[in-house]
Amino acid sequence: MRTADGRRLVAVNLVVGRLSGADPESLDFAMGLMVGESAWPGAAVCIREEPLRLVCAGCGRGYEADLDRLACPACGSMDVEVTAGRDLRLESLEVE
Repeated sequence: MRTADGRRLVAVNLVVGRLSGADPESLDFAMGLMVGESAWPGAAVCIREEPLRLVCAGCGRGYEADLDRLACPACGSMDVEVTAGRDLRLESLEVE
């Protein structure tokens, strides 16, 4: 088993945003296969889904949205800016 300074990899923590284009279930499956065949077969793959967050340019309200309801709930404007939900990133590695 590979170690870093005598420590072993326990978990791989990923963040998947709603607009990232990645399917969390498919990513979990693929990462599970990769980790299982790596030097760290016991490491867990943990995926945190990041919600879609928008800010309305018209009224300034920030809110979480679904992909089928992007309009501002306060004023109905579609002039919105994405502030979160695009990421697909490695958040951290847990070692012990």
